[in-house]
Amino acid sequence: MEINFYTTQSNQNDYNIYEYNLCDFHWKIVAFYVFAVKFVEKTKDLSYFKIIIKQKYRNIKNIMGNLFFYITSVIIITLIPGPDLIFLITQGLTKGRKEAVFTALGLSSGCLFHTALAALGVAIIFKQSIIAFNILKILGIIYLFYLSIKAYKNADKFSLETTSNQAKSGFFKGVLMNILNPKVILFYLAFIPQFVPKGTQKVGLYMMFLGLIFMAIAVIILTTVAVLSAKLNDILLKKPDLMVKINKISAFILLLLAIALAFTQN
Repeated sequence: MEINFYTTQSNQNDYNIYEYNLCDFHWKIVAFYVFAVKFVEKTKDLSYFKIIIKQKYRNIKNIMGNLFFYITSVIIITLIPGPDLIFLITQGLTKGRKEAVFTALGLSSGCLFHTALAALGVAIIFKQSIIAFNILKILGIIYLFYLSIKAYKNADKFSLETTSNQAKSGFFKGVLMNILNPKVILFYLAFIPQFVPKGTQKVGLYMMFLGLIFMAIAVIILTTVAVLSAKLNDILLKKPDLMVKINKISAFILLLLAIALAFTQN
């Protein structure tokens, strides 16, 4: 005689649910037991944790060391007299503090632009293609030549105040001065990747992080140079004849920069 313990269908369903939950609970106990056994096996010797801690410490130390060396290199590179720094000083001497500061911000923005090109792989085009390199070089020469002529024609035109339009003009001058130099693109392509730690998964993102650091340092240094050079502008404004000569000299310097760029090779 078969005994039926389930008087109703509801009792049968309740028992099935109970049995399923009990089985699931048993599997959780087994999984926890396996994890506990493996954990105990690995932690019998504390050297397992020591190895992990040493690896993490070594990675952090390498990253911080790279960043320190990178920041030091960027500071030195930014302070080395080059076309951008020379152009900024002439802006400070001839245009005053406000326009010079905006020029410094424009030049600094170019850092992020060039880093983005390097991170996206676009910069490699200018390294491998002579045509692309020469096109950008010609545009840079034309722009510098234009600035030289403009500076010479307006040598006797200067004022004590800088308008908002002049400030904006200074910013765009700085941006164009930086991005139209093909050698700068190749420099970022060679310089930035050196400081990306080995094993970095998101290389492009880390390169952009380095570019932001470069831009921040450039802003601090270049704006300081702009303010210091503009102090001489305050003195020169009291001597109109000398100011005209300085403006003509700045026009000649821009012409020399255009000539130097013309002899730049890939």
